[in-house]
Amino acid sequence: MSDYLVRMAQQPALRSVIKTVGLPTPQTLVRATGAYAEQPLQGKKVLMGAVKQTPVAKKAEATLTAAGSTPERSDKPTPSEAAKYDVLVFDATGMTHPKDLKSLYDFFNPVARKLAPCGRIVVLAELPESAADTQSSVAARAVEGFIRSLAKEIGKRGSTANLIYVEKGAEARIAGP
Repeated sequence: MSDYLVRMAQQPALRSVIKTVGLPTPQTLVRATGAYAEQPLQGKKVLMGAVKQTPVAKKAEATLTAAGSTPERSDKPTPSEAAKYDVLVFDATGMTHPKDLKSLYDFFNPVARKLAPCGRIVVLAELPESAADTQSSVAARAVEGFIRSLAKEIGKRGSTANLIYVEKGAEARIAGP
């Protein structure tokens, strides 16, 4: 959408005209104003969860800390009802059975509505083709469907949901994405 429509939607009188005509009221997206930031998550509220503690979860937590955040762990919840999270990270690489998908739902159900506008969701999953058995492969493939559905739910507020497949032995390279 053009910047003109975004600027118009910020004015209360014109916002009602835009809604009456049936046009969407665009979300003003939060963007960085300068060059690359050394610690892009500085001052951001981050919540991290995992199916179980894996090398990927440990590396993801270290990466989030190096990026300037102090990630809260979902297994040690301290969030208040009014807390808004800027980033939600979930490690699904430990899934070995489709019943483990419940932990994915249990993590996102109470906090997805607490995602701040222009928030980010990142889920790390095992590559389905490299799974040890059929059950693990089915669970890894189901994570993709869950993320697609979640992205549609949160996208109206300028937020994104991303799935990153992590192959075995590639834990050290998750800092880039």
